[in-house]
Amino acid sequence: MDIVIRSPNWIGDCVMCLPAIRALKANCPGVNIYIAAKQNLCPVYENITEIKEIIPLPENIDFKSGFKIAGRLREYRFDYGILFTNSFHSAFLFRLAGIKKLIGYVKDLRGWLLYKKIKFPRDNRHHIYFYLGLAEAFIRRGSVSFCIRPEYSQQLIITDHEKEQVSAALGTLGVDLSNILVGISPSAAYGSAKEWLPERFRELIPRLRQEKSPDNVEILLFGSAKEREKISKIADGREGIPIRNLAGQLSLRQTIVAISFCRLFISNDSGLMHIASGFNLPLIALFGPTRPHKTGPLNKNSRVLYHPVKCAPCLYRDCPLNQGNHACMKAITVDEVVETIRQLKI
Repeated sequence: MDIVIRSPNWIGDCVMCLPAIRALKANCPGVNIYIAAKQNLCPVYENITEIKEIIPLPENIDFKSGFKIAGRLREYRFDYGILFTNSFHSAFLFRLAGIKKLIGYVKDLRGWLLYKKIKFPRDNRHHIYFYLGLAEAFIRRGSVSFCIRPEYSQQLIITDHEKEQVSAALGTLGVDLSNILVGISPSAAYGSAKEWLPERFRELIPRLRQEKSPDNVEILLFGSAKEREKISKIADGREGIPIRNLAGQLSLRQTIVAISFCRLFISNDSGLMHIASGFNLPLIALFGPTRPHKTGPLNKNSRVLYHPVKCAPCLYRDCPLNQGNHACMKAITVDEVVETIRQLKI
């Protein structure tokens, strides 16, 4: 039996849906799992053995390209489709591809397109259960029992060949892999409301070196090409401190591998935070307008810093209050981050 999953559209969600994919395969070993994901997100799923094939989708799908993609999907003759997205468009595309047995949450007026309609969950469980609920709906289509075991993890898989290639790429960018590498993700694609203050990152960097041998710590700043200029301001004026602004210098897959080399990762609530969590790295996650119990890291080596203020969780992309307020992120101090690093005993 062949099934196709429509991937989520955010890096972090791609990581958080991995337990559901592994649960599907473990409970239904005879099923072939395909995943249809936007081209830029496909690297997250590489080397996941439970996935038979990754089908890339364009970033934007219009009326004309939608029919072309549907035709390509139709060639696979999928038995089932599982929608990890909530949009009407994703359900319509799969039905256009001839996939009649669709499983998904009733959302965005698409209930009539679904073969198995699932009530949209509104509970406080971690977001991985949003995807595990869809996996369970497929598994329970017959008399198959459903169970969740520890191996249904968010672990990301990289090969030795990838490590060698990325090691070489980092070397050309001036990174000394013999140093203690500390990764920092100071941005968030969701919006500025999730971002810790740049001046706090600037203050933190020399403190990181004080905690370890000052000659043996190297800071790697991660982000996208469009974030590079903003991230560069964090490193400006930090003479004598080896800081590499890798924003826009690496592909997503290279970034994933590079993060695996870090001894410590410090991040806002972002996709790269979930990547670090997928490697079980010592991780400090800085939360403000979002809910750590819903989207926080799950690995045992992580620590969440979160001080809910009266307006939290607002879930806004940008702080709607007076400019410069950002009380939820200001509540996290540099001293608190440094003390948390000591607790992690890196």
